[in-house]
Amino acid sequence: MRRLWACLAFLVLLVGTAPAVAQPSPKIYLHGGGAIPQGSDQFSDFYGAGLHFGGGVGLEFASNFEIILAGRYNGFQTDDDGVVRFLEGRVGPLPNDADVQVDSESARIIGGEVNLKFSSEIAPRLRFYFAGGLGLYHRDLFDVQVSAALDGQQDSVDFSTESQAEAVTDPGINFGLGVSAVVAPSVEIYLEPHYTLIFSSTEEDIFFFPIQVGTSFTL
Repeated sequence: MRRLWACLAFLVLLVGTAPAVAQPSPKIYLHGGGAIPQGSDQFSDFYGAGLHFGGGVGLEFASNFEIILAGRYNGFQTDDDGVVRFLEGRVGPLPNDADVQVDSESARIIGGEVNLKFSSEIAPRLRFYFAGGLGLYHRDLFDVQVSAALDGQQDSVDFSTESQAEAVTDPGINFGLGVSAVVAPSVEIYLEPHYTLIFSSTEEDIFFFPIQVGTSFTL
């Protein structure tokens, strides 16, 4: 929680010291792409790359500075091989002829964020930017059940492991670096590698790496 308050104080400081601009126009953001779990925890073992999409509304409050209210959806598919590696880490290597069954649903993480964006022109019609801020993230992680039976032997051996299903909302931070290009009056396209860290209240912190491609237009 201390990390969250420190980030909030940093955002307030930047907003308070940025030079003001007149008559701001709202900007609409829409984006999509992929998301990759990171780290060596159970979340990254059980789930592989998935889909990421979202949008937001931005308002320029100072020269080159913008505040953005954003929403994001991330869906992660079960990684059967990763689940088996996690199982082998608990019980040891399985024989090659082991009949392994993995039963699970995909995981979902939905977030709402308040972000600060700073951009700078690096060439005509081309801008570099940094965006980051705070968010609340609701995640649905479902039961992952694994069984491995050793056939062809007089006695079969069954292994099983299960991750506890949970539906939890926790705070987090996010940031990204991107490049945007003007393609029409008031219309831009952008590419942004992004990073999200969730401060979990039930287990290890969760972090993942969305890569998003999007468009924005000023109203």
